[in-house]
Amino acid sequence: MIRAGMDGAHIPERVEHPAEDNAGQLAQTGQAIAEIEALVTSHAMPPASAARMLATLESKREAQAALPQRAAWTEVIDGGLFLDEWDALDARGRGALLRRMGIKATARYANRALQMTLTQASP
Repeated sequence: MIRAGMDGAHIPERVEHPAEDNAGQLAQTGQAIAEIEALVTSHAMPPASAARMLATLESKREAQAALPQRAAWTEVIDGGLFLDEWDALDARGRGALLRRMGIKATARYANRALQMTLTQASP
């Protein structure tokens, strides 16, 4: 029954892509700049030494700020034909496949006949 209901169906595979964010790196570079400026202000570091270090850190901060940032996202790709995988699995594997796809199979008897319903949550 499941086989007939899923003929021609494809298996959606979810691919999770992490966020790309360099806020932590920018904060660290900003903290390093603030620490060097504090050392110069307290006369613990010569201004000439600080100028070289600050120029390097400013350049680093500009490069970090130019990096792209993206929120985490989920891509759904084609995992192949359902029946190809279904036929290769045992009962336990078939159950796992249905759960992975978010498919719920409901069976009931009505008028002495078995009725099966398949429902799928959106991927």
